[in-house]
Amino acid sequence: MILTVIGSCANQISNREGVSLLIESGHDNLLIDCGPGIVAAFGRCCRKTSEINNVLLTHVHADHMAGFPYFVWNRNFECMGNTPPEDLHVYGENETLRLAKYMIEHCYPELAFPFKVIYHEIKAGDSFNSGILNIETICANHAVPCISAVIKGEDRKLVYTSDTLYNEQLVDKAQNADVLVHEGMMPKSMDALANKVKHSTAFSAGKFANDAKVKQLLMVHIAPSLLGQENVLIDEASLNYQGAISIPYDGSVYRI
Repeated sequence: MILTVIGSCANQISNREGVSLLIESGHDNLLIDCGPGIVAAFGRCCRKTSEINNVLLTHVHADHMAGFPYFVWNRNFECMGNTPPEDLHVYGENETLRLAKYMIEHCYPELAFPFKVIYHEIKAGDSFNSGILNIETICANHAVPCISAVIKGEDRKLVYTSDTLYNEQLVDKAQNADVLVHEGMMPKSMDALANKVKHSTAFSAGKFANDAKVKQLLMVHIAPSLLGQENVLIDEASLNYQGAISIPYDGSVYRI
């Protein structure tokens, strides 16, 4: 299983985009979330949107799905004059898919794509397969309905929290994961704000990693004001978790 961090930030800045993950196993793949800079992020990673056949949209916030229609259009654009890509399968909860469909229909009403965009409504707690990848969804603890995901394949296990406060149900599902991708947006000094907006601190990410006994913690959804101060977040996470901790750049690749 290969993880590529397409985007790692809590916002768009000059060299980083909002959080997006690409998980691959052989020819099977799953892209999680499509923020507003998703096409540019793919370009920085030297990857093509036309390679992607499966997308999971975790929730309706714009930093996680505003780029979806442009992603679909670019998937088509890359194949003009060539064989079009396979159909695109999109997974998400009812309101998330409703918004995704609306954006496609109103951003590109004149276009008929040479592939189908097939929407699969799921609820937190459902599971689905992307080839040999198995994805189990869990309800996150966020300001709007939001999905966390446990991805299994090749006897490996990756957990992505999306946006959430500490979540005991997800801790149970994440036990002994090879990689935990957890948001670590803020330092502990901003705990009151984190609780208000339902985002995690690095300290909380470390507690989750420790309680779930994961092998490695990657912290994403980092506030732009803290980039360049990653040591502060890593130090706070390490107060609770003694395993490997890193904050990836956009384009970072991990073999799991």
